[in-house]
Amino acid sequence: MDSNATPEKMAAFAWNEFLALNWESSYRLNGKRDYPNLNWSYKQLPAGLAVWETYAHRTELRPYNDMMQDFDNPPHYSIGDVPIPNLLKTDSFKLFNNLDENNEIGSCDVFAYGKTLRVLYQAKVNREEYQYIHDHFKTKESLLAASTATSKLINNPDNYYKAGGPCNITEKGIICLPCGGNIDSSGHPF
Repeated sequence: MDSNATPEKMAAFAWNEFLALNWESSYRLNGKRDYPNLNWSYKQLPAGLAVWETYAHRTELRPYNDMMQDFDNPPHYSIGDVPIPNLLKTDSFKLFNNLDENNEIGSCDVFAYGKTLRVLYQAKVNREEYQYIHDHFKTKESLLAASTATSKLINNPDNYYKAGGPCNITEKGIICLPCGGNIDSSGHPF
């Protein structure tokens, strides 16, 4: 998106992004997550899985067992302590939609009809973010070290921008998620 885009262009971009993410996924046809079914259209309701629904869940990005799988593998949840007895015996861990986050920013209480309601979320990542973490931070320890180093760098704006932030940081051990415009030597965005 052009930083000088008009409000109309920004609105058009947002709607196109919304439509693209809610397009039917090609996963059931080719086993690829994060891809649209090019033969589907909104005239063919209802859609199967939407593109965004095939994104990886947070427990796939950083599994409890510390063993990331390939992005296109079927959903695989690796959790530590099971919060409900017999959960592993009765529930499926192959679902694409797993509402298991009880907050998005520390507080998500919704008030309606004189009651406090709980809202559940699912935290997901697309192919580029997943592959970036998979390729650069294979273990929990390496990701924690990188997030700590990144936090220190961001807290010092002069050093952050000198390092190339926010999109062109090449310093090792720093998290710099893909911004979409740069391609590394292997053809991946960074």
